[in-house]
Amino acid sequence: MDEEAAENQAVEEPLLPDASLKTDSDVFEIEPYQELFISAKLKQLSINVLRFAIFVDAVAGTIEQPNYPIMVLPGAHADSFPSTAPFDFAAATYFVPMAALLGVSISSLVIGGASDKYGRKPMMLLCLYGTVAGCILKYLFRGNFWTYNAFNFLNGLFSASVPVGLAYAGDVNESKREKDAEIGLLVGISMLGAAGGGIIAILMEKQGLFAPLLVGAGVTAVAAILNTFYLIEPRDIVASREAEQQREGDTSGVENDDDDGGLPVPEVMNKKVFGLIILGALGDNIGSSGLMPLCLSPLAFNAFYTDLQAAGKPIIMSEIAYKWISVLVALMVVPGTIVSPRVFNRLGLAGGCVLGNIITGITTIILLYVAMVKPPSTGTFGIFVALLYACYPF
Repeated sequence: MDEEAAENQAVEEPLLPDASLKTDSDVFEIEPYQELFISAKLKQLSINVLRFAIFVDAVAGTIEQPNYPIMVLPGAHADSFPSTAPFDFAAATYFVPMAALLGVSISSLVIGGASDKYGRKPMMLLCLYGTVAGCILKYLFRGNFWTYNAFNFLNGLFSASVPVGLAYAGDVNESKREKDAEIGLLVGISMLGAAGGGIIAILMEKQGLFAPLLVGAGVTAVAAILNTFYLIEPRDIVASREAEQQREGDTSGVENDDDDGGLPVPEVMNKKVFGLIILGALGDNIGSSGLMPLCLSPLAFNAFYTDLQAAGKPIIMSEIAYKWISVLVALMVVPGTIVSPRVFNRLGLAGGCVLGNIITGITTIILLYVAMVKPPSTGTFGIFVALLYACYPF
């Protein structure tokens, strides 16, 4: 009996702790920031603060966009620039968004590439804190057309949160399906943020043309703080994932692209095809800018507002109407995301892009002729808006 009791006690109270009771942190000495792969809660938190950063950065980048034509029209508003010399109204309307977009094009190339070397999180924080500073500086120097645009360009140099965010999504997701889904979601969030920025500008109309910049700085500062504390560097996620796979004895690698249709992956990039894609993307963006915003401002803004006002005739499109049209047209991207996959599945990627560009070109020409019809009327204005909204998703 004594021997049997001793054996039971030995089983119930082992001298050495069971190795299975150890946590992953005990076995692999994983640091707290490497627990993202293990903790779904931490992973989701990191992704959510990234999504919020993409959203508010888009808000801050477009929060002044509906006010551009009014701010460059001297005398139209108490906050309008006193002079835009040597530019006239049309040239000044082009120049303000161009200054920002020029900075964005540079930052997308430089900061996007730098994130590969220095990490996604440092570059995302650089974009967010840089946007906060840019919004504040634009507000402080709002009294002069040229100083405002200098800081508008500077703000654009830090507006690369979307390419950094897309790279982050590619890093933290394992399968192609997960990567594509997250990338599509981030692009959609960015578009909603762009519309949200315009809505804020409209709602703050009584506070002035430049007051929305302070809101943009504030919400971006909140996003910057959240990302400082909760965004986790993807390379730490991968390190933790590899440790987990080693524990399970999986040596097949971290990628799981079994849903790619079994298509062979080329070992060498076709630079000719890649160059054509880049050239096509550049041409597509130039052509799309002819449809929106240039067809809306200065074309429609002149035809249905300023020209009529200068002639002493009743205006057809008020300032507030212009702002709502320019903001809500961005939401037309949502039905575009529903239609586009079906078109691409039927015509292929190249065929779908060509069709979209043909529709954009034809629509732009028609809008030009509609806006030039004399005298302008509510009928031509209705046709203009309907065509713009119907064809913008393509």
